[in-house]
Amino acid sequence: MREGLVSELKARERRTAQKSKFLSALVFPSYQVNPHRDVAKIIALDYAGMRDWSSALVYLEKIMAEITEVSVLNLAAECYLNLPEKALPLLEKSLKLNPEQENIKELEEKTKKRLKNQ
Repeated sequence: MREGLVSELKARERRTAQKSKFLSALVFPSYQVNPHRDVAKIIALDYAGMRDWSSALVYLEKIMAEITEVSVLNLAAECYLNLPEKALPLLEKSLKLNPEQENIKELEEKTKKRLKNQ
């Protein structure tokens, strides 16, 4: 039963990667012509879905330079989780804007613990 679950998860991951590559092929050219932040969000989400954090951050950093948006802060923080010193300020800013985010509160606590243990 466990092997079936593992193979299903791998298949789902492959399908997600294929969809992401297809979406990037459609969206990326339009961003080059008209670098709109909504298109940048789609591209960043696409890269994050493929776990390509550094590529996602390229677009998220551009968006954050223009506006402060909770969803963008949260995604950028998730991309920076391997660097808790960069993730924590983003999580704190997000919670300052919207303190009712239970999952982000939990992520903030985990990130603080990681920083303390470094």
